[in-house]
Amino acid sequence: MDKYQKTYKPAFVTTTLGLPSLREFPKGQNGQSDIDSGPIILGVGFSGTIVSIGTFSVLSDLSLADKQYKTINAFGFSNKIDNQKKYIFGLLPIADAFIAWGRATKLNNIIAENPSSGPWRIKFHSISLITILAFWALFYYKRIFTKLKIATQ
Repeated sequence: MDKYQKTYKPAFVTTTLGLPSLREFPKGQNGQSDIDSGPIILGVGFSGTIVSIGTFSVLSDLSLADKQYKTINAFGFSNKIDNQKKYIFGLLPIADAFIAWGRATKLNNIIAENPSSGPWRIKFHSISLITILAFWALFYYKRIFTKLKIATQ
């Protein structure tokens, strides 16, 4: 646990766009994605981030495991039908397997005791929607206001 706190966590655990994430390479190093890592965006390895849910839980860093789990749920497009939960529309079964492994650790107990720490999902998606709309409006600014001028004339 001591090595984890002193070496691993400072080198790999980070926050990207306000969300907890796991770097594919240690801070200060960069590399390219491969078949195992999948895509690396802004230095974040998505495979490593998904697997870290169980890793953090096994290392008793339940707070970070819970945050990672919630982040994966926000981006994983989770869908629950007939008491079965699938992520990313069920198209990536390996992601489902790693998330299930992560939940089979101590994290499952903490989620059962504290099922939700507030409306995090609604807040996250609301902020995401507002951000996307703002970027969309900036990108299409000329077109929007040109059409509005023509419509009012």
